[in-house]
This record gives sequence, C-alpha cells and structure tokens, in this order.
Amino acid sequence: MKGRRTGLAALVLAASLAQAQTDVLVSHYDAGRTSQNLNEATLTTASVSVATFGKVYTFPVDGQVYAQPLYKSNLTIAGKGTFNVVFVATEHSSVYAFDADAATPIWHRSFINPATGLTSRPTNASLEDINPEVSITSTPVIDPTSNTLYVVAQTVQSGSPAYYWLHALDITTGAEKFGGPATLNVSVAASNGDSVNGIQTLTTSCIQRAALLLANSNIYIGF
Repeated sequence: MKGRRTGLAALVLAASLAQAQTDVLVSHYDAGRTSQNLNEATLTTASVSVATFGKVYTFPVDGQVYAQPLYKSNLTIAGKGTFNVVFVATEHSSVYAFDADAATPIWHRSFINPATGLTSRPTNASLEDINPEVSITSTPVIDPTSNTLYVVAQTVQSGSPAYYWLHALDITTGAEKFGGPATLNVSVAASNGDSVNGIQTLTTSCIQRAALLLANSNIYIGF
C-alpha cells in the first residue's frame, strides 16, 4: 500500500447511513474482493449530487487509518439497544465501534498500555512508508454467526521484539474472546537470503497488510 492516509478521523460519505443496510464484514464486500454491492438501491446518478451526497460527520480516532472500516447493521447490544455500527481500526492499536447513525462511540478497545511499556511499533521514516507507528494495517474480518471481529495488531513490549497478535473481539462489547489473543509465531522453510538456517520467521520486516479472510471457519492472514 503506497497511498498514505494521514487523517486522524474516519470519514463517512453517504446519502443516508440509516438506509445503508448492506453489511460490510470483509474487505471490499466479499471473499473475492470484488468491491461490488449488488444490493445497492439508494445511490444512483440522480441521488448523488452536491445537495444530497457528501460528508455526514467525522469520527475522532487516535491514529492513522489504513484498514477499511467495516459495517454491521441492526446489531443488538445488551442494555443499550439495536444499532447500525461502523468498526474502525488504527495504527495506534485501537479498534472503535461507532453508532453509524448518531456518530457517537459505542466502545473502544486498545491493545497497548504505554505506562507498562506496551506500545505500537515505532517506524523508521527513512525505510518505511507508514509513519510514525504501525500496529493495525490490514482490514479485519467479522464473523456474523458468532459476532466476532478478528484483527491483527503488531505491538512491542519494552525490551522485547515486536510481535503480531490475532485478536478476537466481541462486536457488541469489544471484549476479548476465546481466552485472549494468539501470537502469530510462524516459521516456514525458506531458501532466500532473509532466512536463518533455511527457516523464515516473522520479523518486523514481514508486514501484515493483506486484509483478513474468513473461509470454512479458518482465518487467513497474509504477509
């Protein structure tokens, strides 16, 4: 991804979010990454005009947004009601859930704790095109059957190398599921110059940018 999104807010463009009932649970709408919304009925050449289409509001967030925001309609949240929800992930290692119609936060989950030395990974401006930090770059994926959002975050504990973690969040509360995140500590046979004794392991040079995919109950993560 060479394009850099530098804004500190998630921007929503729509004629009416209340009418947008097609869920966006994966990058580019579907597993084929087609970017097709075959159920679109609101946006037409007649309805998209200066008077009826444009920025509705902004969502303040704590870092740059490279991941595509996701959308779940008619999500029931215990004790609060039913909402259309936008999910936004940032390079500052946060995931937000916003009420898409009222532009208000529902929950916020952070995977870092600077007070204890747990941070996003600082980047090198001379070598990397995302600055000044990296944590969540890829688009998460939502399993609507279990109401689970899967997201990969890179974090650094002071004194230790950077690690990638697969988090599973309850989309109604932001709480971690399944006993907490899993470390992505993968090693594969390799024959290139980056391998050590023929083994390639995940390092900070392995960038997790490809959007996550849920297929046949498996989460696919590309580097």
